[in-house]
Amino acid sequence: MGARLVGVWRETLRIVGIYLLAGAIWIGLSDLVLWRYFPQESWPTVSVFKGIFFVTATGLLLAVLLVRAFSSIHRSQRALDDTRKRFTLFMDNLPVAAFLKDAGGNYLFVNRFLLDRFAGDQPLTGSNTRDIFPRETADRFAADDRRVLDTRLVHESEVCFDQPSGPEYWLVRRFPVPTGNGDEALIGGVAIDITERHRLDEQIRQTGKMEALGRVAGGIAHDFNNMLTVVNGYASLLHRELGDSPAGRKAREIQIVGEKAAHLTHQLLAFSRKQQHQPERLELNRVIREMESILRPLIPAHVEFVFALDPTLPPILADHAQLQQIVLNLALNARDAMPDGGILSFETRKLPADAARPIHLTVRDNGHGMDAAVRERIFEPFFTTKEPGKGIGLGLATVYGAVRQNGGAIKVDSEPGRGAAFTVSFSQAD
Repeated sequence: MGARLVGVWRETLRIVGIYLLAGAIWIGLSDLVLWRYFPQESWPTVSVFKGIFFVTATGLLLAVLLVRAFSSIHRSQRALDDTRKRFTLFMDNLPVAAFLKDAGGNYLFVNRFLLDRFAGDQPLTGSNTRDIFPRETADRFAADDRRVLDTRLVHESEVCFDQPSGPEYWLVRRFPVPTGNGDEALIGGVAIDITERHRLDEQIRQTGKMEALGRVAGGIAHDFNNMLTVVNGYASLLHRELGDSPAGRKAREIQIVGEKAAHLTHQLLAFSRKQQHQPERLELNRVIREMESILRPLIPAHVEFVFALDPTLPPILADHAQLQQIVLNLALNARDAMPDGGILSFETRKLPADAARPIHLTVRDNGHGMDAAVRERIFEPFFTTKEPGKGIGLGLATVYGAVRQNGGAIKVDSEPGRGAAFTVSFSQAD
């Protein structure tokens, strides 16, 4: 704004200077000609014509100068408008939020990305930070703005917004923008959505934790299974030798408990991926239909089965017994989440071929759901939300281990009161 004003004054002074110079030259020369070549009695008449000519000539000169000046100003304004349009187009197509604010926190410019993510159709130019964000967030932004203005240094901060779809994490980079007006400055900034990076970091952390738990559980289960083999073997021999005597029946009880303990260690081994793995080409839809007859007696009648199976699904490469175990445990988990009945659905679909694991199985219920704290630990061995004696917390841990052993991945989407959806993704068989 200051540079434009200086330019206008410079052009104005140039025009005035030309006008004064032309006027002075005309007056001096015309008076000299009048004095030397015209008789004195004709001076009044000649002076009138001289004045008319002067006004006409200088008026034309002034008109030419003004036209040139206004044309120059118009060209400059048009160039400025074109630059502004290009700048706005450039900023509106950036995949980051960008803004410019004054020292009071009022927005002077925001790009389209920021509008779409935080304001919708509401114009933000002229609005204050406190008009848009919650008080706590606005206070933090104001403090960050003040730090930039006081230090005249770039400042980065990370902020979390609670959205209906979940928390969003943003990296905000602020920097001072000089105005050319003394010590005054504006605050420019860009904000980058790093929610996906946070999700990946959390996924890596969770995977590392599960791998560590798997190694511990697998080591314990392996040693415990070896000891159980000896116990079960001697219990079986005792039962055969003693027959149906009281001591023989006690030996049989030892054997039954030992077999249950062995089953428990097998589940731990499945979680740690130390079981034997025999992959084969399998039709996922067919395995689900096979499991339906097994699940019907285990699921109460007030739970409705729904199947939405993609008939074009290509085969996967997986262990048949482990795939059955995955379907069974996910279904039983859904059953336990719906004590008053509900809908248990099995959905399969195929993603585009370029996806890493394009074959998806989703087991969904409309039960009580789970919060973030439960979701974070849901696949840990021995973690359960059931009452004591009603579960040992190995069902979903077994699912996790079996899925990983078959080269798949599993995720859960759930909110309290909105049910849960477990999605298992597999690679397509070659």
